[in-house]
Amino acid sequence: MILETLTDIKYFLILVSLVLLTFANALYILEIANYPTARVYSDTKLDPPAEDDSSTTIGRLIQRAYNNTFVDSVVNQYLLGLGEFQYDAFESNPSAPLIWTLFLLSTFLT
Repeated sequence: MILETLTDIKYFLILVSLVLLTFANALYILEIANYPTARVYSDTKLDPPAEDDSSTTIGRLIQRAYNNTFVDSVVNQYLLGLGEFQYDAFESNPSAPLIWTLFLLSTFLT
């Protein structure tokens, strides 16, 4: 009975997994694109590299859980699908309109 149910929903699970990975990859790319050589000094902030003259600090889009940014982005998207909204760092990011668009699309698709 359980195996029959799992067999019946395998295509749905594949589709949900692809949607989660798609949005996780988008946030992962946006996370590393702002400061590709930045070092993480805390769980909530990315400080710009030393050669950058700006003294601004951007908030992390993806909260750390496993010390692997891509795995953390997948977990972030899974939690978003469950209703855990973490949008505190969106406004401090230079790509805020794109991030909000991805957030809204992900909210409705997952």
